[in-house]
Order: sequence, then structure tokens, then C-alpha cells
Amino acid sequence: MHSHRPIYSRTQELDRIPYEDPEPRSPVRILRWIVVMALVGLLLFGIQNAYSALTESDLFRLERITVTGNRLLKESEVAARSGLKIGVNLFAADLNAATERLSADPAIKDALLLRQPPGGLLIELQERQPLALAAMSDGLYGLDGDGVLFPLPQSPFDLPIVTGIEAVVDTPVAHRFIHLVAFLDQLRENAPAFLEEVSEVHLVSATEARVFLVGDGLTLLMRLEDAVEQVRCFDAFVKAETHGIPTPAYVDLRFSNQVVVGTG
Repeated sequence: MHSHRPIYSRTQELDRIPYEDPEPRSPVRILRWIVVMALVGLLLFGIQNAYSALTESDLFRLERITVTGNRLLKESEVAARSGLKIGVNLFAADLNAATERLSADPAIKDALLLRQPPGGLLIELQERQPLALAAMSDGLYGLDGDGVLFPLPQSPFDLPIVTGIEAVVDTPVAHRFIHLVAFLDQLRENAPAFLEEVSEVHLVSATEARVFLVGDGLTLLMRLEDAVEQVRCFDAFVKAETHGIPTPAYVDLRFSNQVVVGTG
């Protein structure tokens, strides 16, 4: 019989090699981690103490509130609506809540509040600007470029009055004044002289209106689209020779490139 030598695999040889941690956790490394964690703890502790110092210090008492961007609302009204009081700690004041209170006001489109240490607060407003005055059952409201109705302060406005709101009450809110706003915007940008002569826009529907002019009180029947084209037709009618034609009861501009005159 032949004797055989034991055969050892590579795996067996590796099993005999003692395991060595490639990165032994030396005392220096452990100490380094302790130092890092201690510094983080001190930093958090310092931030907490610093914040407490800011919110409790008499050095940061609110002394003045400055308002910018306000044309319709008085500075005192804006400050009151923010709910912030003179004398409170500037850093303890809840600016998020104050911003929400201001943004909830229908006359305010957007508001931004900024601290100005040591004792100042800045309120930057974007107010809603009325394109027209809407006659509602409880008084006049502003109608802005987004089709939003909002109460107006006691200030004089030289703007056309929108009546006949009941004609669009069944229209979804998002589309209720979309054609009217576009119509007024077109007149403001492209026919400002004509818009100055408009005293009232009476809604017949969400897309048509009777437009009353100042002076002779002439009534125009207009579509709430293609405003510039209709004004151009009206200007041509006014400039044309109209001798012998009775004073019209109304002028219908709703048909493209046509002027229909009503005499009765």
C-alpha cells in the first residue's frame, strides 16, 4: 500500500493565519471620537443657551415696525393686523403666525416679515390693486387682476364701477371674472383714454357687458374679449360723418368689424 501525504487546501492555510484588524481601535482613535462628541455637545448646548439669551434679553425689544409696499393700507393698520406689539422680544415674536394673519387679509396679496436687530421689524407688503370697483349688496369692493374681490379702505378711487354681479354668481369662482379682468387689462394697456371715459361696466353675462360712458351717458354693448378691436371700431364710428343720424340709444360693438347703432 502506498502512503499518501495529507493534502491541505488554500482555504485551510488561510484558516491557520490569525485574523488581524486592519484598523485596530487604538486609544488615540477612541479619544478622538470622545473629543468630537464632546465638541458637538458643547455646540448644541451653546446654541440653546445663545437662543435663550436672544429671546430673553432686553437688548432686543421691538421698538419700531416699518412697512413698505403699502398704498391702500396705513402703516398703523398693517402693524395692528400683524398682531405684533411694541415691547415684545424681537426673537421671541412668532413671525410665521404674523405672516399668516397678514396674508389672510383679502386686501393683502403677499407679506414678508424681516427682523432688523436690535429693535426693528420690516414688513414688506404686496397689496391687491383694484382694476375696478364692484358694486355688491353691502357696498363697493375692489376687483384686482386676479379676479379677487376685497374690501377697500376709505379712499377715493377714480375707477369704473362694475354692476350686474348677480349675472355671474352661478359661474365657478375661478372663472367668474376672468373675462372681465382680461377686458379691463387690455383697455388699461392699449386704450387708456377710452378707459378713462368708462363710468360703469354692467355685466350681462360672464362674457358680455353694457359699458356706460361719462358725459352723454352713451351705452355700448361689448364683448369681454378683443377689447382693442371694439374700441377701434367705436373710434372710427365717432370720427365718421354722422350728420342727420339721431342720437343713438346704444352702439353695439359685439360683431367683428361692425358697428350697429340702435336708435330706439
